[in-house]
Amino acid sequence: MFWGCGERACKSQPIVIDYARIAAGQVPLGLSTSAVIRDWGPNAQNSRTFARWPAEDGKFVKSDSSLPGPHRVTSNYAPEISFTLTKDFMVPLTVRTGSLPSGAGRTNWASVAGATGYLVGLFGGGLADWLSPGQVVGLVMNGTVLPPSATSCTIPADVTRAAADFRVGTLTAFGPEESFSYPPRPAALQWTARVRPRSTTSWMQIPGMSRGAF
Repeated sequence: MFWGCGERACKSQPIVIDYARIAAGQVPLGLSTSAVIRDWGPNAQNSRTFARWPAEDGKFVKSDSSLPGPHRVTSNYAPEISFTLTKDFMVPLTVRTGSLPSGAGRTNWASVAGATGYLVGLFGGGLADWLSPGQVVGLVMNGTVLPPSATSCTIPADVTRAAADFRVGTLTAFGPEESFSYPPRPAALQWTARVRPRSTTSWMQIPGMSRGAF
């Protein structure tokens, strides 16, 4: 495992993770970790009136759709929910990739309005979640996530060599958050709603293909 942007990886990298050794209590020296707290609140396991949108039903939002304005949610199993959004969908990420003379990989993207931080990965892992702005601030401070001002990341030559011929990259722009509840506290809540946009893209590099996004 490598981490960080730059033409060369640090001398302490890569960290080799052997799950058999970890099971025996032998944690690799120099392993960098970040605490990501799971979201509080209702979920499909603890609430019979929980719902998520977009749902996993194969339906997609139209490209000309917009979020700002009043919203009303009705169902046959939960109270009616009404709130007004001020934040829109985040624009799609556009990534440009290439190679440097050193063998390092170049990754550039256009800045996305409202982004709270960017996460770049090659054979990526990780934080494929709808992180809150507060979580992202902490991850930016400890170097796990790039700041919202970032528009590029150089993949160390050591990483591109280790990845051989086939590489899959991912880029995520985490976004803002709007939260709603009814009735106003401290009364017992009838419903809560939380809206978090984000923008994500991925690309593939194989011999004979300079770049590709999907």
